[in-house]
Amino acid sequence: MSEADSEYEEVTFLLDFADLHPDAFQKLISTNPTCSILGVGGEQPVLQIGSSTFSGEYQDSTTTYVAFGEEPNREVIAQTEKMLVCSRVALEPKTGPDNIVSEPT
Repeated sequence: MSEADSEYEEVTFLLDFADLHPDAFQKLISTNPTCSILGVGGEQPVLQIGSSTFSGEYQDSTTTYVAFGEEPNREVIAQTEKMLVCSRVALEPKTGPDNIVSEPT
């Protein structure tokens, strides 16, 4: 493994699912405890939790958001001024001459 393979950059931001009811979000993450974020360094990252897909847009804030660890210590584990506002999107198969979608037989 080369030195470049072991380097990474840590990015901290707050996720905001404004168009998702808190109960629906709780159900989503309780049944799908892991997620994938594509394009985290780009302008519009895509977040996938289970079969739900969200498009994100970064927003800077004048407020500092602070994340605390679990009880009993409740230590500060991260802080950021960056928020990723996520909106649910529907994915559709690509169509066209280069992207032929065939119907199952």
